[in-house]
Amino acid sequence: VEFQGEEGTGLGPTLEFYALVAAEFQRTSLGIWLCDDDFPDDESRQVDLGGGLKPPGYYVQRSCGLFPAPFPQDSDELERITKLFLFLGIFLAKCIQDNRLVDLPISQPFFKLLCMGDIKSNMSKLLYQTRVESDCHFSEIQSEASTEEGQDTYSVGSFDEDSKSEFILDPPKPKPPAWYHGILTWEDFELVNPHRAQFLKELKALSVKRRQILGNKSLSEDEKNTRLQDLMLKNPMGSGPPLSVEDLG
Repeated sequence: VEFQGEEGTGLGPTLEFYALVAAEFQRTSLGIWLCDDDFPDDESRQVDLGGGLKPPGYYVQRSCGLFPAPFPQDSDELERITKLFLFLGIFLAKCIQDNRLVDLPISQPFFKLLCMGDIKSNMSKLLYQTRVESDCHFSEIQSEASTEEGQDTYSVGSFDEDSKSEFILDPPKPKPPAWYHGILTWEDFELVNPHRAQFLKELKALSVKRRQILGNKSLSEDEKNTRLQDLMLKNPMGSGPPLSVEDLG
């Protein structure tokens, strides 16, 4: 790597290039990482990742590491974000190829998504599935070729009958789940977004209490309504009065 306007080349500028790119990817203004704006992390402080001392909030600093921010599928920012993550993938691949270590604190849940789960148990499974699928595909091609050679001409009516019977014996299969289905767990959600995870846990406990009250046959309707009104959630700001279910909208 050689910087424009500088004479130095070799290992030093190359390592500086990797460090600067890794630092730029951690900028909050990019908007690609989950960031706790309302809940400042304890590690949010002035830091220097290679481009000089920056104020708190300039870089995304989270104790669990970096995790992609959620965006609506119809957002106008998706094209820009996709290009950034594409460049990030190329950058990390080049780091692995050159055997370079970069200061890019990727969270464990994001790493699980990149590796499609636990990389130790999935690599051999993926290789085996690829080999089996290729063998099955080759055998299907051979079977179709031999069947076509031995077939006589059929009428349209007989073809329709065969199609109907085949449809009954082999109904259409359900749509497969998304590629990320089942990779992340509730523990990963608590690690990436502890505030929302805590809120959902309290909301779930409140829902259980509500069902218990409604299913209690020993209570009258007035007693049920009174107990339902007493169900409260802790204030997410940490202070202030508790919130009722009606306050959540």
